[in-house]
Amino acid sequence: MSMQPQHRPTGPEPRLQPVETAAAESGVSPDTQDHAMWFFWLIGLSVVNTVLGFLHMDIAFIFGLGITQVLEGMGMAVFGESGLLIALIPNVFVLAYFGLMGFFALRGHAWAFAAGMLAYTGDALLLLLFGDWLSVAVHGYVLFQLGQGLMGCLKR
Repeated sequence: MSMQPQHRPTGPEPRLQPVETAAAESGVSPDTQDHAMWFFWLIGLSVVNTVLGFLHMDIAFIFGLGITQVLEGMGMAVFGESGLLIALIPNVFVLAYFGLMGFFALRGHAWAFAAGMLAYTGDALLLLLFGDWLSVAVHGYVLFQLGQGLMGCLKR
């Protein structure tokens, strides 16, 4: 082991690029990335809804996922109060799925938008079974936004 100083590169320090520049270099438009962010909004609001359920609050965000609320309700019906904790297991998998779709959609993968939209359409149909018309309408709006992202991917 030598005691000589290590070589350091000379020149300017590398700088992080703005999101717009990085998006342009990757070929993914900032608009498409904005549409992909809807996946993360769905996750965040679903987590808030889960926390509100743990606190026994009778409110929920209509932008969240209906399946997480259904799983929590089923858990409570079968296991009582501990059902909320048990429902966390499938909820984590559902949220991870949408997180992965968001991750790949941000990078311009059209299949991620399509797969996420398919799952979110299933979520809307589930809410339709419960007659939650406002949430179904909001799901339609989010599906439109995700569809815009899909179209942006397909145009490249």
